[in-house]
Parts: sequence; structure tokens; C-alpha cells
Amino acid sequence: MKNRFFTIILLSLIPFALNAENIAITGIDSTGILRDQRVDLYITQTDDLGTPIENSDDLTVYESPDGDKWFPVESELTVDSEANRRDGIGFLMLMDNSGSMYDDLNGKATDVYTNQRMTHAKSAMQTFIGSIEDSRDRVGLVMFNTDYRILSESTKNRSALLEQLEYIKKPEAEKAYTELYASLDRSSQFFEDQGEKGRKIIIVLSDGENYSFYKNKGELHPEYGDRLFTPEEAAENLNKEGITLYAIHFGLNHDPYLGEIARETGGRVFDARNGEQLALVYNNIRRAVMDEYRVSYKAGVYHSPKVFVKIGSSSIESEARYYYNSALFGESGNLPLLVLLLFLIIAVALWLVLTKIRLERVNSAPHIELLGPGGLRNKVQELSDGKTIIGTSENHDMTIMGHGAPSEKESATIIYDEKKQAFTLVAGEGEATMVNNKQVSEKELQAGDVIKVGDNLIIFDDEGTQVR
Repeated sequence: MKNRFFTIILLSLIPFALNAENIAITGIDSTGILRDQRVDLYITQTDDLGTPIENSDDLTVYESPDGDKWFPVESELTVDSEANRRDGIGFLMLMDNSGSMYDDLNGKATDVYTNQRMTHAKSAMQTFIGSIEDSRDRVGLVMFNTDYRILSESTKNRSALLEQLEYIKKPEAEKAYTELYASLDRSSQFFEDQGEKGRKIIIVLSDGENYSFYKNKGELHPEYGDRLFTPEEAAENLNKEGITLYAIHFGLNHDPYLGEIARETGGRVFDARNGEQLALVYNNIRRAVMDEYRVSYKAGVYHSPKVFVKIGSSSIESEARYYYNSALFGESGNLPLLVLLLFLIIAVALWLVLTKIRLERVNSAPHIELLGPGGLRNKVQELSDGKTIIGTSENHDMTIMGHGAPSEKESATIIYDEKKQAFTLVAGEGEATMVNNKQVSEKELQAGDVIKVGDNLIIFDDEGTQVR
């Protein structure tokens, strides 16, 4: 009977159906939309025996702005079966540290350390951490109860992770509540705060339901006040960040919405009743994510903050998922698309102008740049160890536009002082010479100074410590 029960549990942990070919979108990363309109889909595909496969020759991605009318993606699909193994997976282990985690596996109070749920949870976590040896996976550790506490940033250091597990202790009564939804909401920012890219997975372990401090104690939460977090908020924020949630019920009481949040992000929910089953769940989750392949494509442009997507292969098709398009055009989606595009074009144009004027450093020696219309670079002149003449004649080192016929008179001269290792601008004859909008007859130049001679704008840059 015991072996039969264990077999049933083991089969329930396998993340795919065993009797039919299956394809599913288990993760969507749309954070590349702003950069290059790219969307990454993480795909799980199995044959009729439940064996992971990749059928890259027969894939079609469909998008829909409303979940009703679907359009096949016309851009080329890029399929990468080694993405997760090559780049590694970012795991966040989110562990319930409420008071009930120190009961025994049957939910009864106990002071026997080896019988407590937390002891079993730590043991399973140690097994999981040990499995990441020599891999590129990164693991972060957060515990939650009334509070949300980061124990370890994302790291490959197994010793540091194991050490942090020992800091998890039974909380005082005031800290023993279960702010499950609040913790899921906050953990959605974990990877972004650390600059993590690529596949992002959160595995939450909880032995009960969301049990908020404010609602159940009747006092303001020390950090959240009277705010009550919802499952919908948690799912929305996880999806916006391209995070897949896997949830583990490790107790007799289950939160009614935790599984729904997980499925909304492309993940799953599991049950575990002891440390061995829990370790098996962790292992199966990591193995399932390792077997994913990534499909990248150029997304369509829709005036919709939420875009639905599905993928088909041969005669099978995945369930529809969605990603948030707000990264491209903002949250509201109320402005006309052409206006939003115009704002984007203007912003890019201003960035290019500023880059050309102040940020571009293509010369490795001191130089001046003559700017043309719109601030675009017209001519670059490296400065010599003697003097550099600016004037309207072709015989001058830098030729500028002037009123009337070209003249051999010097409009301005830049002289190098070897002792100071500095350049000085000397005004010439004719029109006034300005530096940073102030008229000068002679001025030692600093990097970024804007020189105006007549109607000509010239930028000085002292890149390099000495002249070539």
C-alpha cells in the first residue's frame, strides 16, 4: 500500500501528460519589446510517451490583441534548445516561515525539531542546492511571514545559500502571519533589482493559506498598513516581469488561489507531504525547466496593453497565454498609436543628437568637431603640438563658413602649451569668438567647451593626456 501511494505521488509530480503529445508555453519574456520588439517564449513539448522533444521545423506562433482574432507571426522564428543550459536559470526559492511551519507533518504542534515541517523543508532545500553544482543556475532565497526578508541574493555559491538556511528560525507571534500574496507581489521585482536576464523561476513553498496581518489581527501592518494584496495583483506583476511561478503545498491546508496564480504564469502547483516528496518536486521542476526550448520572434504592433499568444506544432496547439505590451507604449494605452510613435521617434532623435554632441569619443587624441545642421558632426580636426588655425580659407587647418569671400585672416587659433599640457583658444580678427556663450579674446579650453566663431559651432575634446 505504501509503495502504491508513493507511485501515485511520483506520477502526479511529472509535469506533463503521459498519454498524448503536448505543447505548452511555460514562460514569456517580453522585456525585449522596447529594445528590439522581441518576445521570447519558453516551450515545453513532449511526445505521446511524455518524453521532451523539440520540433523546430513545424512551429507557428499566433498573436491576438483580444484573444479572439488570431494572426500568425510573419517574422522568422529563432529556436534555441540550449538556451537554459547555456545561460543558466535564475531560481528564487520563496519559503513560508509562518508559525505553522513549526508544526509536525500532520499539523500538530511539536517541539521536536526533527518532526517539524521546517526541518523537512530545509532538508529538501539542501538537496536542491546541492544539485546545482557545476551548473550556470543561480539561486536566491527569501523567507516570508508577516515580513518579507531576502536571505540571499541570486548566487551560485552553494555554501552561502546553505549558511543562510540556518538563519531561518521560528518567528515570534507578531511575525508568524502568512503574507503570501504580498510576498509573491514583492518577489516579482527580485530579478529586476539584481539585473537578472533570461529564464526566471520562482518556487514558493507554503503550508497554508494567505493569512494577512491587517485583516486577521485588526492592526495596521508595520510596512503595508491597511493594504490587502490580491492574487490578481501577484499574477499580473509576475507576468509583467516574465516570471514563471511553481507552487508547492506543503501541508494539509491549501491556499485556494495559489495554484491559479501559478497556472496564470505558465507554472504548476504540486502537493508534497514529507521531505522526500518535497525534494522530488524541486528536482522535477528544475528538470522540466531544463528541458524547455526557447522560441524568439519579432512581435506585432498592437494598440493593446495585453497581447495573447499561442504556438502550434503539427496537429497540436498550446493553450493561449498573454504578455504585457505596456513596456512599449506605457500603461494606459489611451493615446493614439501614431502620437505614441511620434513621441518615440522624437525621443530617439534627441538621444542621437546628444550622443553626437557630448558622448561620442571616436578619436583617441585631442580634437575639435565642427557641427553641421541639427548638431550632426560635419568635420573632425585633430589638434597639433603647435597651433591649429580656424578660418574661412581652404589653407586653414579647419575651414568654416564665413560671410563674404574666403579670407586668409585667422578667425581663431588653438595653441598647445606643453608645460601645462593644455590648449588655449585665441580669438582672431573679424567676428566675435564665444566659448560657452561668453565672448573671449583668450581662454584655456576644457573638454566639452562649445566654441562659436561667427555662425559656426565647434566642440573641443581633450581625449588623451598628450597630443599625438
